[in-house]
Amino acid sequence: MKQFFKFVFASALGFIFASILLGAIFIFTLIGLANSLGKEEKAEIKEKTILHFKPGMGIPERSRDDVVDFDFNTFEMKADQGLAEILATLKNASSDNRIEGIYLELPIAFSAGYSTLKEIHDALERFHDSGKFIAVHANVLTEWSYYLASTADEVRLSPSGSMLFNGMYADVWFYKEALEKLGVKVQVFKHGTFKSAVEPYILDRMSPENRQQVERYVNSLFDTYLNDVAGSRGMEVTKLREIADKMLVRSAAQAKSYGLVDEVSYEDGIFSWMKDKLGLEEDDDLHFMEMEDYAKNNPPKKHIGEERIAILYASGVIQEDGNGQDVVSAEQMVAAIRKIRDDKKIKALVLRINSPGGSALASDLIYRELELTREKMPVIVSMGDVAASGGYYIAALADTIVAQPNTITGSIGVFALIPDMQGLLNDKLGIRSDGVGTGEYSDLGRIDRPMTEGEKAIFQQLVEETYADFTSIVLKYRPIDPAAIDTIAEGRVWTGLDARDRGLVDLIGGVDLAIELAAGKAGLESYRLVAYPHLENPFSQFLNRSKKDMATELMREELGAEYEVFLQYRNVMRMKGIQMRMPFDVRIE
Repeated sequence: MKQFFKFVFASALGFIFASILLGAIFIFTLIGLANSLGKEEKAEIKEKTILHFKPGMGIPERSRDDVVDFDFNTFEMKADQGLAEILATLKNASSDNRIEGIYLELPIAFSAGYSTLKEIHDALERFHDSGKFIAVHANVLTEWSYYLASTADEVRLSPSGSMLFNGMYADVWFYKEALEKLGVKVQVFKHGTFKSAVEPYILDRMSPENRQQVERYVNSLFDTYLNDVAGSRGMEVTKLREIADKMLVRSAAQAKSYGLVDEVSYEDGIFSWMKDKLGLEEDDDLHFMEMEDYAKNNPPKKHIGEERIAILYASGVIQEDGNGQDVVSAEQMVAAIRKIRDDKKIKALVLRINSPGGSALASDLIYRELELTREKMPVIVSMGDVAASGGYYIAALADTIVAQPNTITGSIGVFALIPDMQGLLNDKLGIRSDGVGTGEYSDLGRIDRPMTEGEKAIFQQLVEETYADFTSIVLKYRPIDPAAIDTIAEGRVWTGLDARDRGLVDLIGGVDLAIELAAGKAGLESYRLVAYPHLENPFSQFLNRSKKDMATELMREELGAEYEVFLQYRNVMRMKGIQMRMPFDVRIE
């Protein structure tokens, strides 16, 4: 008995100690969060200040106040710069006489969508046109980072550095053989000759139609890229294409000899160049300011007035519910659109789309709320890197659709995937199911047996009806000849330029143009911008993101190269019902 009480006492003591320790950690975390959120460090903006622009590994769609991380080393909140803030900061700095230039530092593994890169590339060009310099130093340059670096007055590469300038390549991973080895068959229902999102599960290579469309839009993306880089560097497009096609540039010395960089030097060399540019002595110090600090201490002048324009972000895969940076939740979007519609101060809506589509049901629920909103105010769509399939479904009704030339859009098609896992369950695992039903279709959707011909007919009819609804919406709002709809639709993916030529898009431009159009249509000269949907508070966001990030890192570490395969499996498992989705597994490098 004494031993019993001894163990009980020891366990209780351990529990109390652990609770106190966890409580202390929680309290210190809260204090750190509060201090970080409440701090107002005023960094001095001196004369001849140089903005230090070092983007993260990727660039999120939403601005800094919407995305929060937590640094356990300093107990401080850290915010990622989003595209919107980067553009606003560059515009503000262009007219600030204290800012002389930008030092652009690009991480080795930097990447972002090409539409996002074009927005920043063009903003850097406007900054340069205001009479200020841009300087770049890098250890490694890729097509992604060079898109931004090309805008600089001086581009330098480390002597032992390298440059990858070999064109774009799009690949698709196929899982048909792996599924067959597992005893799994995928039953496909689709409408759209080019609707290739189903191909990885039923083929082992691209269909001719898919190869045709991918070849078309990858070359279109590269044409836009080469034209922009050639314009920034003062080079001929044909010369750049030759360098890429033959991979003539690999080393820093070759990059210089072909004119892609200006000098080969270590970082101190670019510092000396900037000092000379500013008329400083070699012993003088350069005054740098981080882009984030400049944005915080010198925010752009806000539009004034009581009337507002709402910016509604639709970034990620469209589904019925859920949350996160990579999900467009119909539940959340419907609530946000209703708030926008009921707010008498909001006079126009800009819908910013960066989505490959997803659930047909979720897309339709969002569409209906936008349709009701269009009756009360102008709706302008701004397309980001991708606005395809379900992403285009919710865009079609806009008064005006604005896209970048390298936006991926269209993919007007529908599909459904139903797995037949009988081979896996019966033959490999020895698992069987049995039951009773009230009618012929009572067990519709079972995955432990192949579908009957009657069941297949039902699913195909659902797909056909959904496709008819999709195309009817496009024809209702877009200037397209009904006789030509199938030459544009059928699941085919287009770039922004091709989409404009076919009536799917109205204008080529960025989000700033969309806002200007919204203000013009609403007759507003002064207004405020308000972002939707509202995200969770920073502390909840920190907890959720930390859990998610930890799980992601563990999966990456354990699976290695197979992590991409896991992502594809997860995407398929998330699919519910009829899908409006582009071939989301095409990777462009």
